[in-house]
Amino acid sequence: MKNLLIVVLLFSATVSFSQSDVESFFVKKNDNSLVFFLDEVGDITTKLKASYYRSTSIDIDNGMLVFSGLTNDYFINNSKAWECNYINGNLNGEVKSYYPNNQTKYQGYFIQALRDSIWTFFYKNGNIEKIIHFNKNTDYIKELYKENGCQSFWNTCYF
Repeated sequence: MKNLLIVVLLFSATVSFSQSDVESFFVKKNDNSLVFFLDEVGDITTKLKASYYRSTSIDIDNGMLVFSGLTNDYFINNSKAWECNYINGNLNGEVKSYYPNNQTKYQGYFIQALRDSIWTFFYKNGNIEKIIHFNKNTDYIKELYKENGCQSFWNTCYF
């Protein structure tokens, strides 16, 4: 992981930040694990301006920095906002997103960075909002619900 340290040092020299400014964008946890600070739309920012932070491992794949393994985003108050897994820099496996009240916002699966299988979206109160079937990122709405839990749409056709 010495290559990672070299890349990070080169990045900081390239954008000409002082060392204290660079440290406010991320914190190194161990050899290949970092915490990045993110704004409300997911762009990297300073710790003071962050709405979220991401805990992840970083690898180098074909000379590029890529996320690797379990990745978690947290609201700045330390409650979990998002969790997923990366393989070779691509989203793979189950993904879950959470509201600030710790209720699940959505859950589904990625296969090689494409949404696949059944995704379920929830209202803040925990009731199901919609169920969508994805096939290689192509979506097909199966069911829609009102916030009170009553079903408002059910599609029986399959692709």
